[in-house]
Amino acid sequence: MATVNVHKNGYLTSRLSKSTSYFKYKGDFLRLNQSSNQRILPLSMLSLSLLSILVMFVFVANAIPNIPKSIPLNYDNEGIVIRIGPSDSLFYLPMIGSILWLLNSIGGLYLILKQQEKMLGMIVLTTLLLIQIILWINTLKLTNYI
Repeated sequence: MATVNVHKNGYLTSRLSKSTSYFKYKGDFLRLNQSSNQRILPLSMLSLSLLSILVMFVFVANAIPNIPKSIPLNYDNEGIVIRIGPSDSLFYLPMIGSILWLLNSIGGLYLILKQQEKMLGMIVLTTLLLIQIILWINTLKLTNYI
């Protein structure tokens, strides 16, 4: 059942049901409420980054038998190796990714749940995906895949 309300500012608001879908019309302007999309995007970003971390753990576990027992871990500005460590040290990258995922997820979801800080929360979750990309590049370089 649809109800129509006319406001003082000229907006005609029609509610189709008790759900959150509604539209506002003034002239040629039609704006749909995208609350379901606003929930799907942060959750998909979180799940994609978590899946990336899990795949990175599996990738590192499969790559360790195929690489030398000692690998270069740190380089200086000129590309000279500063530190050499065991190949098991590659597990630090997905562990760092897991810690950053946990911290950024808590912070990003907190900011999104605050009504005034949704954009900042989305920036935090986007940064989380960028961190995962950087970790993947480093993992692939250390395992000599690129």
